[in-house]
Amino acid sequence: MKPKNITVLVMPVSVFPALQAFREAEMIKPTRILGPHVSILGPLAPGDVTESVIARLAEAVRPHRPICAVLPQFCVFPDVPVLYLSVYPVAPFEALREVALRVISDHQPTFEAPVFHLSLGLGFELRELPELM
Repeated sequence: MKPKNITVLVMPVSVFPALQAFREAEMIKPTRILGPHVSILGPLAPGDVTESVIARLAEAVRPHRPICAVLPQFCVFPDVPVLYLSVYPVAPFEALREVALRVISDHQPTFEAPVFHLSLGLGFELRELPELM
């Protein structure tokens, strides 16, 4: 399957070096290239994200305070074998998403109720989690 040319609005996340090393070993491009992050909104067509949109997004998120969150639980999506860490609290990420949706008002979200998370690896099943811990 040929990769799609898409854009995703993400928030970079600082992680422990051991967790970063695990991600680098288990993730595939382009996710690995992005580094640890929580996706706020996407996928967007590259043409949807113009310099004007980026400037409006920067202005809209400027008043938001830095987010302090924890990554409390290993999880695997039921329909896609992606190992991830859940994010808590989710309210600040939801607020950023709402701001982005107001700026990019003609964007129809792919996920109506996204699961904010930090992806760790592909090809995992829930039964494999005890081995990783």
